[in-house]
Amino acid sequence: MTLAIVIADTVPKAEALAPQWQQLPASGASSIYTSPAWCLAAWRNFPDLGPPRLVAVGSGETLIGVMPLTAGSDSLSWAGWPLGDEHDARIPTGHRGDEVAAALLCGAASVSHGCATPELKDVRSGGVLTHAVASRRGCPAPILQLRDPDADFGPIACVPGWSRDRRRGLRSARRRLAKTGTVAFERITDPDRLARALPPFVKARLAAWRHRCRLDELPTMDRHINFPDFLADVGRRLGSSGQCYLAVLRLDGEPIAQSLLFRTPDADLLYMSTYQPEMGRYGPSHLLLSEIASAAVTDGRRIIELGRGDEPYKFDLGAEQRHLRNLPPQRISERATQMPVRTLT
Repeated sequence: MTLAIVIADTVPKAEALAPQWQQLPASGASSIYTSPAWCLAAWRNFPDLGPPRLVAVGSGETLIGVMPLTAGSDSLSWAGWPLGDEHDARIPTGHRGDEVAAALLCGAASVSHGCATPELKDVRSGGVLTHAVASRRGCPAPILQLRDPDADFGPIACVPGWSRDRRRGLRSARRRLAKTGTVAFERITDPDRLARALPPFVKARLAAWRHRCRLDELPTMDRHINFPDFLADVGRRLGSSGQCYLAVLRLDGEPIAQSLLFRTPDADLLYMSTYQPEMGRYGPSHLLLSEIASAAVTDGRRIIELGRGDEPYKFDLGAEQRHLRNLPPQRISERATQMPVRTLT
């Protein structure tokens, strides 16, 4: 059956495609950052990034491929970029994959009003787009291969980069912390609780960076006035499908460290974290990470993805290097340019 390219250029038009869009598979972190939950929330909360350009490929009445893009002031980018870390087209496995990928890239070229696709950064290595077209090495995105907890150190043993002395120090800090009150670990997964908890989480994170006089070092989007509402929207939508949780380390019921994670079938994605600066002597962020790692192992996930960037702390944890890919502009084949392109009305 002939493939047809469809462009959704407003949020309501993109939302109308969401039921089929959601059913299209994506691997790894791209399953989060190209999902309707993420992209629709980004388009709604950050109109200053540009309007939607959802490129979809259909066969008859069925969508068989999607690339969620945004039309910025001078170029196309992934929807919600730079908030997301890894992206790819969403195409059913073995479903004319290269042909559908070529059609999606043709749609992207038509949106950018040229005979070549725009450059796309932060593409999943080994994904459908890098299989279909040439790519080059992009930004680092390290991963943490988790170990099992053990009898000596419990959850602290799950983080591979910590030496035995470091583990002893954290075990001692945990015991000292326990003497000051009741220590508890919680994962908030309920969609409504997530939506309520995430704006205070963002506020606490900003306060911690401000306390250390480093607020200006945070990415601009993390400080955007709509960022708390964006995360609340994402948490509500992804929480309903079990793809998001807020990990919290509490002392006498009050949070002293928090981390937002997204969940894929193979890994947990550590998106952002914070802790109370006045509790820093206890290493609360490391204690929380050990609990997160132990819970992930219990759930059958052996990897925590640490996101884009090669900050030293990631390798202090024992992270392994991995790189995303960049797609340079691709010239569109004559056959692809003959595919019909229709903008939804």
